[in-house]
Amino acid sequence: MPPRIDPNHPFARAVAAALRHRCGVKQGARVLLAVSGGADSAALTLAVAGLAPRRGWGLQPAIGHVRHRLRRDGSAEADAAFTAALAASLDLPYLEATLDDPPAGVNIEAWARRARYDALVVMARAFDAPVIATAHQADDQLETLLMRLLRGASLRGMSGMAWRRRIASSDTGSQPIRLIRPMLGVTREDARAFLRDHKQEWREDPTNADTSRLRARLRAAVLPALTEVDPRVAARATAAADHLRQAARLVEAAVCAAADRVRLREGVAVVDRMEARAMPSLVLSGLVRRLALEAGAASDKLGRRAVTPIVRAARDREGGVRGFRLDSGVTVTIDAQTVRVGRSA
Repeated sequence: MPPRIDPNHPFARAVAAALRHRCGVKQGARVLLAVSGGADSAALTLAVAGLAPRRGWGLQPAIGHVRHRLRRDGSAEADAAFTAALAASLDLPYLEATLDDPPAGVNIEAWARRARYDALVVMARAFDAPVIATAHQADDQLETLLMRLLRGASLRGMSGMAWRRRIASSDTGSQPIRLIRPMLGVTREDARAFLRDHKQEWREDPTNADTSRLRARLRAAVLPALTEVDPRVAARATAAADHLRQAARLVEAAVCAAADRVRLREGVAVVDRMEARAMPSLVLSGLVRRLALEAGAASDKLGRRAVTPIVRAARDREGGVRGFRLDSGVTVTIDAQTVRVGRSA
């Protein structure tokens, strides 16, 4: 018989409120839970399993586990066995995917993240679930913001992880799939307390202790100091990310409005320079990126280092003609009257 889960536990109530109000999960929804076997995902699984049969919910959860081949010590196999046993103990469907080895020369962490999400989408489609729930929590959000701050992220980057976002479209004829994070309002310790109260074990990922990785270093050295200064620092990070996300939406709306006023001449986007000078720098930066993307530049080649000199030149009072070469043959030309973005001949 599945264990008894207290639906009135503060952690369970916080997850339930986030599922409904932040993540938009409807009654009767099929939800794929991304479960590694660690404490956070085990806590999410227990909370959703306790919530699922309740009146007004009727959720249909399943567990999805992605097995990596990056660890050769047998711990990945043990994680998979633990997660399968957890699913069986809660009488939940279990789906599993095993990733191939990464190609040579790639950023392993970035590759693993993309491959993991791709595998989760495949499992969600197999389960006919329009929603994938991950166990990212407030401490993860704080770590993410600190990492992006150190890397000089833009406003959008500093908006952190969203409570929900589309992860797969319906272009192939299948239903769109959303990624949700119903634990952003709780902390790592909240999750562990919930598990301890329910006498539920979890797995420890040895890579979390590898302080050669920036996230692990921040977790070990920085977060404890910040939490000592303010025990609510993680919750404040989530709130700050929410505010910054709203600001990013406002900037994006202004960029869209500016893009609607752009003229096209023989395939080249032409912006009135006087209007460009009047735009806030964030809006003009967004407009330059958008026009460069439409001209064929790659998004990862349009960071602050590439775009900032263009914005400064467009907003200054100098005359003459200046040119900037971006990715894939896309150029920006600035003269006294216009800013032109297009592909060079």
